[in-house]
Amino acid sequence: MLCIDLFKNINYTELIAGGIIGGVIGLGVSELKEYLACRYHKRELKNRYKPMCGQYRRAINENEYAETVIEYKHGSILEINTKTYTGEIMQEHWQGEIKMDTTLQGLIVWHHEYPKALDRNGFKRIIVNADQKKITLLGESEYGYGVEELKKVE
Repeated sequence: MLCIDLFKNINYTELIAGGIIGGVIGLGVSELKEYLACRYHKRELKNRYKPMCGQYRRAINENEYAETVIEYKHGSILEINTKTYTGEIMQEHWQGEIKMDTTLQGLIVWHHEYPKALDRNGFKRIIVNADQKKITLLGESEYGYGVEELKKVE
């Protein structure tokens, strides 16, 4: 008897409206939490890889040198541009995309921009020194690149 009386006194309109409002609020809070977590993760990645961005220089011999610029793109992806000079004349320009596996090592996929006649592309390993002031590129010996050590310009 008591059970039957309870069902007679329920306001079904308020029950349904409360369920709908509670569901909408729950979805909204869940989306807000996901959005904030995603922003936090992006900012954390940017702060992790930002210190290795900047200008680097490598002396090849007394008259020849290379200048490299590394820029952050997104996630664990960076961009690298290297120009080789003899005196003040640019001899080569290659650029590539760096995919970092960890904060200290990654892979570069690169291609030549200048001179176009070279038409080369390939892969290089990138190893970042712990203090992020020096970078070592391990290139393919096929093109004669081998090991390149870049020092950050302060």
